[in-house]
Amino acid sequence: MARRKDSPQKAAMREMMRDYLKNNDISIKDGTDVNSIMRDMMSVILEGALDEELDEELGYSKYDYRNKETDKLRHGEAVRMIINGECGAFSMKLLQCFLAAAMRKEWVQKVETDTEA
Repeated sequence: MARRKDSPQKAAMREMMRDYLKNNDISIKDGTDVNSIMRDMMSVILEGALDEELDEELGYSKYDYRNKETDKLRHGEAVRMIINGECGAFSMKLLQCFLAAAMRKEWVQKVETDTEA
C-alpha cells in the first residue's frame, strides 16, 4: 500500500526527525525508545510555545530585553535586578530569603496570579 502524499510541513518534519536520529546516533529498538523521543520532542515544542506566548504577552523576546518598549519584566530578570542591587540596598539575610522564595515554583505562580488581577 502506497503512502499518501505528505503535506510540505509533515515532509519537512519527517526529514528533520530522520536527520536528528541519524546525527545523534539514535536507534529505536522498542516502545520505550519511542516514548523517550516523544517526551523529548513534546518538551521542546511546549517550551517553544510557552516562550512565544510570553514574548507576545510582554512585547519582547527574552533575548531582546534591552529593546523592549514595556515596563513588564520576566520573573528571572526582576530577580536578577534585585539580587544585583539595581533596585536599592537590602540586607544579606533579606536577599537570601528572597532568593530562596524566588526559586520556589508556587511563589512564582502566586506572583504571576497576583499581577494578573
